[in-house]
Amino acid sequence: KHFIISFLVKGIMRALLSFSILLLWTRCTLCLPITTTSSFLHGDFFDEELIVRALSKNKLLSHFHFTNEWDAPAPTLSSSSSSSSSFSQQPHHYALFPKPIGHIMQQFDIDEMHLTFTQGRWRHESWGEPILPAPVGVELYAWFSNDQNKNNSSKASASVVVDKRWVGLTHALSGLFCGSVQILSNAQKSSSSRPSCSFSSTLQKDQSSSSSSFTHRHHHHLYDDLTSEYNNTMLRHGILPREGACTENMTPWTKLLPCRGEAGLGALLNPLVMYDVYYHSMGTHVTRECIAAAAGDSSRDHGHHARCHRYKYRLEQTLTLVMDIKSSSSSTTPSSSPLHFVSHYGRTKPLIKCPLARHSHVTFLDFPSSSLSIPSSSSSAINDITPSIALPYTTLTAFELPLASSSEHITFTPAHLPERSPSQQPPSLLVHRHLTGYGEERGGISARIINRGN
Repeated sequence: KHFIISFLVKGIMRALLSFSILLLWTRCTLCLPITTTSSFLHGDFFDEELIVRALSKNKLLSHFHFTNEWDAPAPTLSSSSSSSSSFSQQPHHYALFPKPIGHIMQQFDIDEMHLTFTQGRWRHESWGEPILPAPVGVELYAWFSNDQNKNNSSKASASVVVDKRWVGLTHALSGLFCGSVQILSNAQKSSSSRPSCSFSSTLQKDQSSSSSSFTHRHHHHLYDDLTSEYNNTMLRHGILPREGACTENMTPWTKLLPCRGEAGLGALLNPLVMYDVYYHSMGTHVTRECIAAAAGDSSRDHGHHARCHRYKYRLEQTLTLVMDIKSSSSSTTPSSSPLHFVSHYGRTKPLIKCPLARHSHVTFLDFPSSSLSIPSSSSSAINDITPSIALPYTTLTAFELPLASSSEHITFTPAHLPERSPSQQPPSLLVHRHLTGYGEERGGISARIINRGN
């Protein structure tokens, strides 16, 4: 009798546990599109794009561009530390925007930040202009807000506060991306500087550009007199040319994506392939713009939105790769048979759209129609799309990734690709600079300038 009762109780408990798991799974599955739609309605969105172009000498250029926008209230300065860089963190709901980036931007009151990990050399003579120029190694530069220093009459006091935030920023990014970024805060090694004329904030040039994308504005920065005074106090720049980039830097970078590496274009991010290439540049670009100022305060320029109530944060993650076009045989000549596009990234499954993405575009520049095959499961070709990068092209083929999985692959024939695109030309003015020798006694700098213009 006791055995029968115990058996019945265990059976009931198993049934209740199974029902609870099923109910939880169903609830999470149904909440996914609701969360996504709610995020779009409140101004938060996530877009992903992949731009592919064939380069000379059987090379393939791949540029990943992930865009994430988030609206949030402005952080408030802690009353107990008005002279430091401590800000009170109000509770925020993070739907798509990565919480580590939002916390760093608010904690150190940053208006704009750019971080790149680059290895390899971009060959201007063969590949033309780079998409986003970046030096070899690690480069970080950021503009800090001077909201809390608006009443300070001395620029020296403002610089001291910014220096404290710069130290905190470098240490936070070092822990987030598993790099040696904290070395940039070491004043004894002269790893950081305050450039006055070399950099211009993208937000300062918003009014002269029709696009809000950093990659569109990057090539249109012009220096003006107002930039020097602001940069001298609020801009910090640092570079580590000998810092190597590896898979441990890419793993946390991929985790910032809403779908990570499970779906969407993030599924192509295979670390074993990403670092076995000729050129690799991984960037994290974040801007903050005031979208709700106090009544009577219409100024939204850098350092002048002290009464801003709400910000729009924009995170742009970029990854530029130059790799060999794989062949179906051991021959070095381009293959005349179609190849699976995902095989170049070490993947076998066809691409599907990230469910949390508003758009998932794949764009092929200067690919002849005879060399490219798009699956029928993908959306029809998009004719009115504008690439997120300012690159010249003659032909464009773009389409949206499908939501559902399919057995059809994107294929292209390497033998049908042109040796050099008509729109891909080397720059008229080219400058190379590199270090020679070693140490402060025998070291030097060698510069070479090539002018192909008039």
